[in-house]
Amino acid sequence: MTLLSRLSAIIVALTIFAGLSGTAMSADKKILDVIVASSNTGNNWKQGVMLQKALTERGYDSKLVHTANCHKNKKYIANTDRPGFYFKSGSSWISDVVRKKCFIAPEVTKDVSYVTPFFYRSNAMCVRKSDNIGSGLKDIMAWIKAKDRVTIGTFNNLPDDFSDLGKQFGNKWKKVAYNGSSNTLKGFLAGDTDLMYLGYTAREINTPDLHCFATTGGVNGTAKFADLFPNWGLSSLVEFPIVFGIKLNDAQKADTKAVMADMMSNDPALKKYYGTAFIPTAAELEERGLGLADWWQDAADWMPGGVKADTVANWKAGKLQ
Repeated sequence: MTLLSRLSAIIVALTIFAGLSGTAMSADKKILDVIVASSNTGNNWKQGVMLQKALTERGYDSKLVHTANCHKNKKYIANTDRPGFYFKSGSSWISDVVRKKCFIAPEVTKDVSYVTPFFYRSNAMCVRKSDNIGSGLKDIMAWIKAKDRVTIGTFNNLPDDFSDLGKQFGNKWKKVAYNGSSNTLKGFLAGDTDLMYLGYTAREINTPDLHCFATTGGVNGTAKFADLFPNWGLSSLVEFPIVFGIKLNDAQKADTKAVMADMMSNDPALKKYYGTAFIPTAAELEERGLGLADWWQDAADWMPGGVKADTVANWKAGKLQ
């Protein structure tokens, strides 16, 4: 055998070895995909990208899967054999059930399980600084009271319950619904409505012409809804997603819970994303004692027209009625 032939044989052998080693290393990795069951342009997608990156950095075999909506997500769950998770808030779950007639509940089937709380985000009520109302609560409350009719821009799955505020201020309130938070904010900044009710994120905090004077939890120096609007039925609404595990056995579920707590607390991008908007996440929520029962209650709170006494029990059992 010539020197060239021997070198070629060695190169081939090394290539095969490297390939086998890579396959073995890949097989040793834990599989945990991140599924995003909504648009690939909004906050859910942004969070999914960060989570998948953080999992990869922690040595997981992780793919970012875009299922886009509840029906496609349900089909994906039925056909995949890869462990993974997605997150779903009570408000979004109710929207799926009511508007799309799509029902996926944790713990109802072996394929979908509850893992951990994800985050707990306040909603906010805001005015435009350019309206020159003043930043003081007395100024804003007087401005609201002086109107015969108050229009409020919000996302389309918010329950249409503003009659309590109308009674408080002695005027009429009209909900103006938009498809998605970005469109809500865009319409409000264009002057479409008097007030805006939206999730309190870094976007709302950093938008120059926006002054959010009240939030569900009274975070970041804002007034608390319950104090400002004590008789309003929507004063306790929050955005409270939980992590839905897909095809996880007990060990994988425990591992997913642990790595979620680690990522949300220690990954720089995720920590900044939630910390900037004063949003408590997985480990802190576990310490507070929040869990699946609280998520079911949150879903019930988002149900248009309220729920019957046995509705949540039926949901938990996998029934819509």
